[in-house]
Amino acid sequence: MRRGIAIAAAGALLAAGAAGLRVKLPGRAGAGPEPPPAPEVGAPPEEAAAGGAGASSPGEPGELRDAWGQDRERVERERLLARAAALGTPASVAWLAETAARDRELGALAGAALARVANPAAAPALAAVAVGADPVIARANAARALGAAGGAPEVPLLARLVADEAQPLRVRQESALALAKLKAAPAAPTVARLLDETASDPSPDAEQLRISLVQALASARTAGARAALARHAERPLGPTERAFVVQALGAR
Repeated sequence: MRRGIAIAAAGALLAAGAAGLRVKLPGRAGAGPEPPPAPEVGAPPEEAAAGGAGASSPGEPGELRDAWGQDRERVERERLLARAAALGTPASVAWLAETAARDRELGALAGAALARVANPAAAPALAAVAVGADPVIARANAARALGAAGGAPEVPLLARLVADEAQPLRVRQESALALAKLKAAPAAPTVARLLDETASDPSPDAEQLRISLVQALASARTAGARAALARHAERPLGPTERAFVVQALGAR
């Protein structure tokens, strides 16, 4: 019974990755917008992600792939996705990206599962997915995961994704939020320039991107980042965007 509940919980958390992008006003110090297009930030308990403590679960990606082909029950397949995210190896990242691209029913959940990979050893594999030709949900969640699994070597790549107008909005947003998690001061000049360049764009997509940029600048905590935030505060902003800017300027 417990195992069934744990499996259902893992599946529910994975399903959150299909939710649309929404931003709400920050309600406390350090709060930000709801995570744009990815699963909830907190990973499920290890027991739920692995299918139960002590359970006999597929481990290596080859085993996961074999189990996927043998068991077509949705709940079991969701458990396999959660297991792959918990493993967090480069090979499991590749399997999740492959499943996101090929599986019509659960591909979106496979892409969303990438967001919970936090193993630094998987950072190069996540970076490859983020810049690759995989579905947007996989690329965006791989970029998001770099906020936990990545480090200084991934900062230039994330900055390039943020600045590239040809990239999907979700990829750019998640890259900016990953920079915020990494407190990536070296990326602050690029982010500040982009905030200035997009300031006059009234579209909802541009506002969503700017809110992510504001959070990246708040985390950078450099003089240049603060100056960019102060400039932005002087502009005519919507109430939600202004709330994030005010919060960023109040950060210490």
